[in-house]
Amino acid sequence: EAPQDARKAVKATFTAGPKALRAGGQVKISFAVSAATDVEVAVLDAKGKVVRHLAAGLLGEHALAPLAKGTLKQELTWDGKDDLGKPATGAVRVRVRIGSEAKLTGQLGWDGNTSTDFIAGVTVGPGGEVYVLLANQSYGRTQLRVLDRNGKYLRTILPYSASTPPERLTGLGRLTVAGEELPIVFNAHAHSTVPLVGGMTRQSMLFSPKGHLVLASALGTITSHGPPRHLLAVHPKGGAPKGMPFVGPQIRKARGFLGGTGEGYARTFDGLAASRDGKWIYLTSVVYSGLGRRDRYHGVFRTKWSEEALGKPFLGAKSPGDDDSHFDNPHGLATDAEGNLYVCDRGNNRVMIFSPAGKLLGKFAVDKPLDIAVHPGTGQN
Repeated sequence: EAPQDARKAVKATFTAGPKALRAGGQVKISFAVSAATDVEVAVLDAKGKVVRHLAAGLLGEHALAPLAKGTLKQELTWDGKDDLGKPATGAVRVRVRIGSEAKLTGQLGWDGNTSTDFIAGVTVGPGGEVYVLLANQSYGRTQLRVLDRNGKYLRTILPYSASTPPERLTGLGRLTVAGEELPIVFNAHAHSTVPLVGGMTRQSMLFSPKGHLVLASALGTITSHGPPRHLLAVHPKGGAPKGMPFVGPQIRKARGFLGGTGEGYARTFDGLAASRDGKWIYLTSVVYSGLGRRDRYHGVFRTKWSEEALGKPFLGAKSPGDDDSHFDNPHGLATDAEGNLYVCDRGNNRVMIFSPAGKLLGKFAVDKPLDIAVHPGTGQN
């Protein structure tokens, strides 16, 4: 096998041929190239299907038979037979290709429009692209896929692509091994190359007016107990938004080892919304079952990305209530074109509307509202 540095950073070209000439019952194939490069010589039928693989490999000192070693001029002979040793019939032609390279063309048995994981969140970007958060809360595998408006798979942004530029890797970490940049595997069970996503919970993740996605980080799994929880910022092409850290304000302190399966089977929901300028992020966090129910607030928090952690609730309180200053099990959130905040007050069977300053503007009855969306232009909900 040729050493890795045998392939020079030079684009090779043909200096002679390729030619294919019949000689008796055989075909003589000849060509020459300008520099040592990978070559492939094959015989194709009339439909372009390869019927005989004659040669393939690197020219030069490390060439393998039937290629001639130590020369850039090559002569090969085809005996007229296919790969099975039978005479090739019909019209055929010889193909000589140079400068081949390894390239991913697809993945067998995988379809971006299918998944064995549950859908933890869905949101839409300004161009109509649909972002789908897929999660496995037992062991924590997490993916964030992008579909077009017709539901066709476009790309995966969690895990991020190997082509993600350095300016979008803030806070994600990279390792340099033998001169090669490699991602850090933060959680092997979760297959995650970004922090805090092993065991994502159901949430109304949002597309910020600033042009990136905002998610609530993982709750924990049966193998990763009680991690700290933070808001996360994801670029719509993968990685972190340029000039912005991937990990944002803390929304829960680390809880550590919890025993048993930890929070691997806890049922939760995080409501997320942003002010119209993207300055503020609104958050509700609900625990239906499992550990952590005692720590929950019946309130709406408000935070900036520059803040380290949540403060006191912007609206509501730790205890539930049914008056205009309390909620009972608040869930989904949304903002309209004026920046007004809509809160699904699930336990009180209503949706409440607040001004950006937190003043109650109105409310309307809905039976156990879970989530809400407001059209950014018309205000229809």
